[in-house]
Order: sequence, then structure tokens, then C-alpha cells
Amino acid sequence: TGLILSETLFACMLAWGMCLLARPRPIIAVTGMLVLALSVQVRPSAVGLVVLLAGAAAWNQGWHRVIRSTAIAAALVLAALLPWAERNAHHPQLRAWIWTTTNGGVTLYDGFHDGATGASDQKAFLDSLKPTLWRLDEVQRDQYLAQAAHEWIAAHPGRALALAGSKVARTWSPIPLSSEYGRDARYVAVGLIYSLPFDVLFLIGLWKAVLPRTAKVLLVLPAIYFTGIHALSVGSLRYRIPVEPPMAVIAGAALSAACSRFLHGPSRRKSG
Repeated sequence: TGLILSETLFACMLAWGMCLLARPRPIIAVTGMLVLALSVQVRPSAVGLVVLLAGAAAWNQGWHRVIRSTAIAAALVLAALLPWAERNAHHPQLRAWIWTTTNGGVTLYDGFHDGATGASDQKAFLDSLKPTLWRLDEVQRDQYLAQAAHEWIAAHPGRALALAGSKVARTWSPIPLSSEYGRDARYVAVGLIYSLPFDVLFLIGLWKAVLPRTAKVLLVLPAIYFTGIHALSVGSLRYRIPVEPPMAVIAGAALSAACSRFLHGPSRRKSG
């Protein structure tokens, strides 16, 4: 599924962008920002992550470098999206400056309405709203559904908070959630065998791995960002696929330290 959908391409762009961003030479770091800016064309919800990663990579170099890096990243995102937004502004069926997609309202309503469960089920509510949506164009439909979702959240704050928690749990579930695989013990076992050791190693590495603090922040930032993004839309295991390679670096540092202690014994610091 990750190959059919956009996860593979976005995961590659995210990994390469972060790798280049962490290089000390400014021109290489800017190239990393450009790769990350272009990744927004693959996954529009990553638009804020590019700026956050640029700032995190420069965190230990002073505030002036943080401000400069975030400004450059924001400019590159703007430049990457400008041709698309201008095309939409002059498209006869749109006539609006749409910088990413008109699917935002559908996704938001998918996550917040009376029948929402945290999973995606657009067909159910789109069929019920078809008489209303049929009269609206693409932009109006997006605005209508976004407004309806915001009104629902304002009217049901407790339920909206519970749904957000459910989406976080779905995104980081160690087992499959679909009806095809979630009820089969074999697939559940495979999910647990992979997910639990990975998550435990990641947490140990985050706590104890000998990595610079800036590196840990940079590597964990995509996971935090997309967890928050999908708490506001819908949750699914596939949304965490692109953020697992950066997490694997932290997990690998924990595993490397454990293997080193096993092979060579605990390190002894020299006194004096």
C-alpha cells in the first residue's frame, strides 16, 4: 500500500531532505530545504514541517541562524507552491488562490462530525450530503465542509478532544486496524513483532542514546508534527510510515549501544 500511495516518495524526500539539512555546508543545507519544500507537492500537510525542520537544524547555532534558516525555508515553500497557486487563480473552474488542495475541508469534516470514529469513511457522509454538495463547486464544497467541521467542534468540544485522542491511538497502533487484517491473529502477531521492539528501542534511544540534543529534536520532530496534524483529521497506520526512518536512527543508536555493551562490556571512564 505504501508503494501504491504517496508514502514511499514522501518518505524518500523527507529522509533525503533531513540528511542534507543536517550538513554543515550552507549550500547543502539549502538544497535539503529545497527537497523538503518540493515534498509539500507530494503531501500538502507537510507545509509547516519544512520550516520547523529548518529551524531545528540550526537550533544550536544561535537565534540569528534559526531566523535565517526558517525564512529561507518559508521562501522556498512559497516558491515551490506559487506556480500551482497561480494556475488555480486563473483556472476557469476555480478562480481562487489555492496553494495546496481543495480537499482540506473534506478531510477535516471526515474527522469531526456526528458519525466520526477517528477512521476515514468519506463515502458515508458524502452520500448523505450529496444533495447539498451537488449544488456547490469545488472551492465552495471545501469551504462548506470546513465550516461545518469547525461548527461541530465548537458545539462538541469534549467529543472532539476524545476523537483527537482516538486518532493518535490509531496512528500509533502496534497492530493492523482494518477489518481485513485487524481480525487475523497472524497479521496482528506480525504487527506486534515489528512495532513493539521498534517503539521500545526508540523510547530508550530518545532517553539514553548518545546523540546530540539537536539531532534528537530533528529526528523526532516529523513524528510529533504528523501526530498533531492527524489528530485534527483522521488517524491511520499509513500516516506514520514516512516518520519511521528518522525514528529508526534513534532506535538504532539505542540498539548499537546495547550491542556494544553486550560485546565489550560496560565502558569504564578513566579517572583524573
